[in-house]
Amino acid sequence: MNEPLPEGWARTTVGGICLPVEKADPRWSPDLEFEYIDIGGVDRRTGRIIRTKSIRGAEAPSRARQLVRTGDTVLSTVRVYLAKIAIVPARLDNAIASTGFSVLRPAVGIHPMFLMFQTLSDEFLALLDSKQTGTSYPAVRDRDVRKMPLRIAPSYEQERIVQRIEDIFTRLNAVEMTLKCLINRLRLLRSAVLADAFCADRDLPPDWISMTVGDVAEVQLGRQRSPKHHTGKQLRPYLRAANVTWDGISLDDVKEMNFDDREFERYRLEPHDLLLNEASGTPSEVGKPAIWGGEIKDCCFQNTLLRLRPQGLDLDYLYWYCYFSASTGRFGEASRGVNIRHLGKRGLSRFPIPVAPHGEQSRIADDISNQFHNIRLLRESIEDAQNRVAALRRSVLAEAFAGRLVPQDPEDEPASVLLERIAAFRPTMPRRRRKARA
Repeated sequence: MNEPLPEGWARTTVGGICLPVEKADPRWSPDLEFEYIDIGGVDRRTGRIIRTKSIRGAEAPSRARQLVRTGDTVLSTVRVYLAKIAIVPARLDNAIASTGFSVLRPAVGIHPMFLMFQTLSDEFLALLDSKQTGTSYPAVRDRDVRKMPLRIAPSYEQERIVQRIEDIFTRLNAVEMTLKCLINRLRLLRSAVLADAFCADRDLPPDWISMTVGDVAEVQLGRQRSPKHHTGKQLRPYLRAANVTWDGISLDDVKEMNFDDREFERYRLEPHDLLLNEASGTPSEVGKPAIWGGEIKDCCFQNTLLRLRPQGLDLDYLYWYCYFSASTGRFGEASRGVNIRHLGKRGLSRFPIPVAPHGEQSRIADDISNQFHNIRLLRESIEDAQNRVAALRRSVLAEAFAGRLVPQDPEDEPASVLLERIAAFRPTMPRRRRKARA
């Protein structure tokens, strides 16, 4: 923020152009409901407050203490790099915000959106991030926020800048919405590819056979984890549910457990074993598959996983059918349990599978793999476009606060005069209110 200022601009701090914010304690009005704005209710992508809670004063959390007004900017002081920053809309006038926010109320002559957009700029966030303290709960203090430097344009130029940013962002929002729809269409396309490959929701071809997973593969549940197995003379690495992902086996965090020779023989993994998540709280995660490639020697598996060893069935064909059954929630529907759904050895063994003629199985698996590869390339292109949109947003803000986004008018009142007027009429901090308004 040390580069030369555009003509008519001035330097100040957040505190130099923001008014005091009234504090309130909703507990003084125990029967009165109020709208509570918490950090989790701010959508960092859109810069909007998308969710609030209606709470009675008697049940107000201890952090509900800041009375906000239309046009205030709420800036999360926790993990500021997440940019949980939003403008308070008219519908939330007189709402109560968490003390986890720094509430910025612009003085007359400072456009609320000009202030909010500047706090969203990379330059502002990077400097504020450097002031964070703490490791597990990094945060800044409200007074750190108010010491942050700002560049202030003349009032009329602020309006032109805000209008230009909003015009550009409206178009970028439309692009982002289109890209998001394309991502959703690719997800549907993947499901359609799998459904067509395995003849879902239609009769099987005459030469296909309906069987069960237990008919075509050996099903084994992993070894139960127990504190008594945490130590021993035969500690061996083992995989658990966290190691099975949609993109394959993850070896980021492989733990060890004691397996004696008999247990090791039973639970040892061999290359080309197919592993499935045995349980999950999300139906579409039950049975999530991955093929073990023998990356770790003498590795075993825990009972959060099920192991399949195909018998007379193509491994890739079985993998893709499990992928289809997991991603569409079919394994989840066949599971038992309420909060956590368990597929279990018996449930997996009894699960139906359409079996194509042996000569077609590898062709079907290869066709699915090729189509998924093409879909993945399309998704990467869309994600690259999404990244470009995000970069363009940042570039627009950088240009705006460097004074290069809109033309300047030499007839505009200099920002220095505006700052002098703000300083002359700065109000004192209001006294604490005893009652919160709805």
